[in-house]
Amino acid sequence: MEGYTNMQPIRLPGNTRYGLKMDNYKTIEETITLSNESENQFHYRMQKSTCSVEFRVEPSNAQLILNGKHIVGHRHELVPGVYRLEARRDGYESLKRTLDISNCGNETVDIALRQHAGNLQITVSPMDATTDLRCDGYTVNEFTGSKMVPDLPAGEYELTVSCPGWKTKKFTYLVEDQQTTMAHIVLKHGWDFQDYTSPSGVEMVAVEGGSFMMGSNENGDEQPVHQVTVSSFWMGRYEVTEEQKENLMPTGYGIQDGEKYPAYINWFSAAEFCNRLSQAEGLTPCYIIDKSREDPNNTGPDRFEKTLVVCDFSADGYRLPTETEWEYAARGGRKSKNYVYAGSNNPDNVAHYKPRNGNTYLSCWNPQAE
Repeated sequence: MEGYTNMQPIRLPGNTRYGLKMDNYKTIEETITLSNESENQFHYRMQKSTCSVEFRVEPSNAQLILNGKHIVGHRHELVPGVYRLEARRDGYESLKRTLDISNCGNETVDIALRQHAGNLQITVSPMDATTDLRCDGYTVNEFTGSKMVPDLPAGEYELTVSCPGWKTKKFTYLVEDQQTTMAHIVLKHGWDFQDYTSPSGVEMVAVEGGSFMMGSNENGDEQPVHQVTVSSFWMGRYEVTEEQKENLMPTGYGIQDGEKYPAYINWFSAAEFCNRLSQAEGLTPCYIIDKSREDPNNTGPDRFEKTLVVCDFSADGYRLPTETEWEYAARGGRKSKNYVYAGSNNPDNVAHYKPRNGNTYLSCWNPQAE
């Protein structure tokens, strides 16, 4: 260091006792001899009385406490002595130790806190299910099948388990320090409520439930206009094609009009098609078809088929839409713009048709069944 002492009255010649003092430096005290015959200059080099201590901490944002006081930063000047050192961080085991500073100079103190961590044993069914493991919204691991995930920092974890053809499930598990948490997850057959393509290639659209005004004040069998509420459901994006029908219900004649043409079958064959499609995808058929009995509620002409068909609406297989579901979907569901026709007020914009053309039929379940 360089500097000058304060100006003081001095008696020359003679001996004078002087001292130099500065924080963190050793004090210098000595007797100097002053002369009036020459210039009096004295040069001193002060030596540090402290040690430069660097704290290397893992994790770097841990709190350091020295002799009961929080210190900021990782490099400090300390006078020789014995110190009580403590390091803290949430999620880590605190560390306490004694720090002996005896020699001046540079010194490094390494501190590594042990993080609280545990294991998460995850077993899933089906085995080809995929698990997305997250903490605080960030993915920490993603894998297929069952797995032991070791050394996870203690805390809450979100598991999202998914598999095509099965309903996605979400869970929250707490991983505790030096413990193994067990997570046994079994998915159920089904689909999440979103658009999807089934294993058979059927494109399904998610139709969110809601309420709408159904009926007509003009047509006798639809009177009066009334409000109905529909639960959410999935509906095929397109009509069943000749190709789809022939694959599941071969006629022996092959495809007649064209692979992508709408299938031309009666209501009972449509119900049978739904059952076969359900079975092909491992689902529970919705229809119980008893060809040995006639439906007592079917009062149509005798020339029409009257096979007894009962629908199990709780089954997870395919079925025909109810009249209410079909009309709700055709109107646009919750996104309806109240068009007269499905998608427009002008049928020319949304359909190929001929007035009074009776060769197109849409099969729905009897509305009385709702």
